[in-house]
Amino acid sequence: MPRAFRLVRLVVVAAVCALALCAQAVRLTAADVADPLPSVVARASTWAAAFARSAVSLLAREHYEQEVRRRAGSSAVPIDSDAGVTIERRVLDSEVALVETGAEYLWLLARDVQQVDGKAVADKDRIPLPAVGRLSQDEAVQAFRRVAGQGARYNIGRISRDMNVPTLALWLFIPGLAGRLRFEVAGREPVAGIECEVVRYTERRAPYLFQANGVPTAVRGRAWIASDTGAILRTELILESRSGTGRARVTVTYAFDERLQQWVPREMSERYDDLRRQAEGFVMGTASYRDYRRFETSTRIR
Repeated sequence: MPRAFRLVRLVVVAAVCALALCAQAVRLTAADVADPLPSVVARASTWAAAFARSAVSLLAREHYEQEVRRRAGSSAVPIDSDAGVTIERRVLDSEVALVETGAEYLWLLARDVQQVDGKAVADKDRIPLPAVGRLSQDEAVQAFRRVAGQGARYNIGRISRDMNVPTLALWLFIPGLAGRLRFEVAGREPVAGIECEVVRYTERRAPYLFQANGVPTAVRGRAWIASDTGAILRTELILESRSGTGRARVTVTYAFDERLQQWVPREMSERYDDLRRQAEGFVMGTASYRDYRRFETSTRIR
């Protein structure tokens, strides 16, 4: 069995993969970003910190479709085109938990996969989400990490990846990390009828926060920031290996949840390319989220 192409390995502080959110003071100056970006980025950074405080221990239902596609044969088709023939497909239905562990405000996305291609997963093959209130804090953290690890085994395709965490790109906008990025205006565009400032970002200095093929690599992407509130309504995160042989792109759109009275991820789309094996195709995925609720416990995982 050939070794899978390992496009993505996230490095967060001490090489942990997930979303980290913290609330430090915003330190952005006009020297860091071109005017009028300081106020736009500062408002988005403040919003990301508020999201961290409010989105503690969320549960949701996830419908996740993955496809491996063989590229279209014509040389006239752009390399990043979605055109191709589906050669493998998988549909996962899961209960997911977005959990703050308290270790450097680390977040985990734990997937309890309950159905694969419409067939129920046997109880013996599942690791259910733990009953938080019955566990110590350390026990709960370990339990959620076990659940997070089990979800990856259902990924299809040869490309190993761990970027399919919908809130990951928000991490880059938290106070204290935003200063690592170079920002530029990329226009204005509405999201769900709300006027947004589109901001392009690039990680500008090492040590970089992500790895591609085991090599620390600068991340880039875009964010759609509501002009009036600073809410981040859409994110795009792109990681491309330095050799240009691998690329990942994850886009997430947020929606306002009336029951929770906060913005939450509503849809995530992703694409992973191993350009060393162009004929073997690429991996695409789309996940949608519904039925958000909070853990029925007052225990906060730390």
